[in-house]
Amino acid sequence: MEPTRYAGKNGGRQTLERTIAVRHHRGNGLKPLRTGDLVFIRYNDHVLFKDADASQFRPWTRETVGWLDHEDEEFVRIIWERYPEPNPPEKARLRSTGLAIDPRNILEMRRLV
Repeated sequence: MEPTRYAGKNGGRQTLERTIAVRHHRGNGLKPLRTGDLVFIRYNDHVLFKDADASQFRPWTRETVGWLDHEDEEFVRIIWERYPEPNPPEKARLRSTGLAIDPRNILEMRRLV
């Protein structure tokens, strides 16, 4: 499986390589990521500090998994958990828990299955 990497510099900003694809399990063809795919993401997360030596802090590298819910140049959203509200079925709404990540902070993104 080939990971998707966010790399390169364009005017001082990281840019997304538009090769968001993983090897298809049956051959050499490439298959793009789609909404609903189970994905692994490694990203740099912001760190809040207060009353501390600022030179000791930098973004933390974190990892997460979830279903790809949205992807564009502004953000990538993954869902960890989906569930209906515990109301009568005719009034139940689907609720989700997940994470929205700025793609400039994504170091790696790949399909898991």
